[in-house]
Amino acid sequence: MSSQLLPLEKEVKRKLEKILNGEFFYYDFFENPEKEGEFFLHIFTSKIKESEFWSKLKNAFGANINVVISTASERKFIKTFLLEKLKEEFPNIEYGKNIKELKGTGFGVYINWTNKGIVLHKYENGKFGSSLCKKLKSWETINGIWIVNLRDCKEAKEFSEKLRLEIGKHFDTLYSLNYHIACSAYNTCKEVKENES
Repeated sequence: MSSQLLPLEKEVKRKLEKILNGEFFYYDFFENPEKEGEFFLHIFTSKIKESEFWSKLKNAFGANINVVISTASERKFIKTFLLEKLKEEFPNIEYGKNIKELKGTGFGVYINWTNKGIVLHKYENGKFGSSLCKKLKSWETINGIWIVNLRDCKEAKEFSEKLRLEIGKHFDTLYSLNYHIACSAYNTCKEVKENES
């Protein structure tokens, strides 16, 4: 590994953060194994922002850094950026592989990035109200990811609406929002809505 790589990567990251200014991105930065002193920077960002920053990113780095920009997947966006960002606002949540077990009573949210949907589920005494809620053992699958430890319907709905808003802002995609009937999430949330009106 070249002695240039680490300080250069720090400078690259600083420039990326400045140009993208809070927008979602991640990147790979590595030296060309066939040519010392030449580097590759592969930037992944959300598609509707790509063209806006394209020229700035292309022109921000020296001739020895080859820049490639690709569209990040919604899956990667949700897992590596959005859920971490929302955890600041909803500190009790656990998601995906970080979930050890369900405890107590609360709400879980399943994000299905394949079918572009979010479904709210209710659990009591550490168990979902129906076997139809979670059919697979894993808390994260190729199609989606679970989030748990939302206190009640109101918090679960607020969390889900923020998810929809952020995904829509970055990917111009509107996820559906549904309440699972089999585990009583639908009826519980319906009662909450009626009591508020």
